[in-house]
Amino acid sequence: MYTPFDFEGQRVPHGEALSATLLDGPERRAWLIRAAVESPALAEAVEIAAEGLIAEGQGEALAVGLHVARALMARRPLRALTRRMAEAPSELVSVPDPLDALSTLAQTAYDYALQVRPRGDEAVQAMLRAGMAWPELRMSLWRVIATEDPEGLLPHLADLVAQSPSLAGDIATQYALVHTDLCPAAAAAVATLPEDLRGDFAEALHKHLDRIHAVRLWVRCRQILAGK
Repeated sequence: MYTPFDFEGQRVPHGEALSATLLDGPERRAWLIRAAVESPALAEAVEIAAEGLIAEGQGEALAVGLHVARALMARRPLRALTRRMAEAPSELVSVPDPLDALSTLAQTAYDYALQVRPRGDEAVQAMLRAGMAWPELRMSLWRVIATEDPEGLLPHLADLVAQSPSLAGDIATQYALVHTDLCPAAAAAVATLPEDLRGDFAEALHKHLDRIHAVRLWVRCRQILAGK
């Protein structure tokens, strides 16, 4: 716990008043965040308040929790976020962020998670994989998942390419050069797509597997893409 102190001419709040201050408009919220940067003990208390808003808040209260946690680069509230996204993702997906006109609550949540997550955290990895099911999140998540969890991306490849055909070559290149052993699985994942969508994927896969002299692997992938 911290002892309340004066900051920029005002006494910092204590206890339940912390959450009320965070919800009391952008100026008061920014002032409290600045104070927290100066006091590790206050920062911990603000993180706990943000965690509560993320766990239980709705609408603006939830948004405030996410923005405060991101501003402080706080990992503690991340557990509440992963639990909430696992239980009720529809509460955040496609719901506008009242503090950011260009984002949904889900986009703000994932942006925060990507900034503070410990690498390899299983709960966060599950949250990232789940996010690929939502069209509005795929574009910001796929490169991270392709790098860190390429097998977890496979079930979403067809939807990803169908949503953004221009990514087909990039995705094929990633698998050919970085996750070569998964190329047959990647080919199978997109094999059900129309021929024009498979074409760019096949061209890039062929090009880069040839570069690394994996001719037999390309022949196998070509057969899979052709439905054989």
